[in-house]
Amino acid sequence: IFTLENTIVYDEAMTADRAREVIRELLIEFPFHDQGRSLSVQVAAMMTVFAVGILPRTAARPGFMYTANDSDAGKTLACKTAIIPVLGRVNTRAFPRKEETRKVLDQLAMDGAVTILFDNVKGTLGGEDIEAFMSAPRWSGRILGEKGGFDVENVTTCFFTGNESQPTRDMAQRC
Repeated sequence: IFTLENTIVYDEAMTADRAREVIRELLIEFPFHDQGRSLSVQVAAMMTVFAVGILPRTAARPGFMYTANDSDAGKTLACKTAIIPVLGRVNTRAFPRKEETRKVLDQLAMDGAVTILFDNVKGTLGGEDIEAFMSAPRWSGRILGEKGGFDVENVTTCFFTGNESQPTRDMAQRC
């Protein structure tokens, strides 16, 4: 084992036991309400982004919602620990108002966005557009200002953060 600019590099294959230790060490300071379940969901989020390349492009992808009772609990950072090690960056934006949701989702689909982090969602999270988007293997719509439309594979995994946010029943089933 040697260090290269604050990055630990292993010179031999990592065992499964050592991999579990590294993940536990990485996540030890997060204030998960339920260490077993919440930690498992965090690892699932990390593995979803990591393994997306081996899934069929049209495979259903779960969403991940991080909630807390106050700010600075580490919700956004937890999302970033799942996304940045694989993609190198995170695409973050506020959750759009109802009348803008479809336009935002259409653009994500047309861009082929692998992930999106809707940060700091207020109130109830859900609605027909986002719920349909999360469960659709393909996404189609109309291109603004043009006569034609589009029909593309939906490859986006959605992440959400919010303080005391509550998902609708349908959204909870998708996250």
